Amino acid sequence: MTPNEDQQFPPPLAAAMAVRLGCIGEDGVDFEPFEAFLTADETTDWLRSWTGNRELTGDGFRVGRKPKS
Repeated sequence: MTPNEDQQFPPPLAAAMAVRLGCIGEDGVDFEPFEAFLTADETTDWLRSWTGNRELTGDGFRVGRKPKS
């Protein structure tokens, strides 16, 4: 993934993520839909922070971006 690569979800995934469940947070359901993907650099930073491994890259991953508040 390159830093300028499209960060939008493919249409089928975007449609699935747009569904709001009435049971979020109930009975162990924890689903938090995002609006887009992180950039490649943001994904690498996130992955390194999460694992503590400074050698990892985010090249093989796509991580959702939280909506800006």
